[in-house]
Amino acid sequence: MAGADSATVAASDFAFVQVDPLHAQCTFAFALAMLGAAADVVMPDTGLPLRMRVGIHSGPVASGVVGNRMPRFCLFGDTVNTASRMESTNERPGCVHVSADTQALIAGNFWQASGGIQVKGKGQMQTYYYDPAAPLSTAAQQQLQALLHKTRREPDRHVLPRCPSSAAALQGAHSATILQLLEALSSPTAGVGSSCSGGNAANGC
Repeated sequence: MAGADSATVAASDFAFVQVDPLHAQCTFAFALAMLGAAADVVMPDTGLPLRMRVGIHSGPVASGVVGNRMPRFCLFGDTVNTASRMESTNERPGCVHVSADTQALIAGNFWQASGGIQVKGKGQMQTYYYDPAAPLSTAAQQQLQALLHKTRREPDRHVLPRCPSSAAALQGAHSATILQLLEALSSPTAGVGSSCSGGNAANGC
């Protein structure tokens, strides 16, 4: 999982940045939900619960809809690669493995330091684990519950503005396909693939 601290919309010379202050917390909460759902699945050969490896890193990413025949939303950048490394180097299935950047955004006494791991292309990195099965102190339990509760309080979340779709806002965009794509994304009822035939636009909505 890549906890992106900024999603950039770029169309030719046009750029627009959105920031979600709870991106790391929400990604962590989603990871815990996935681990819980996986634990309900029993492996047919062993009879044991399924255990997933989860890795999270936070940082800047570029996002975009790519493809002409089958447009799809993608994330690009070193943050995505590092998040993948957090998953692949997770030596404790059933736990959440995060980078120091993500851990710094999610304060709490429920983290366990890994002691440092060797990451391909990165060298030595300090990382942290959260083990749902590990006993926690009362203070750590309260911190975790407060964090998860905060991610569910949607009315208190900062509402991110929709992507601008007017021609005035897209003075640097010269492609009609880009304009059509952004207009479709800014519509509350339109989906990414409903009215877009492709193009090289990027969006952060």
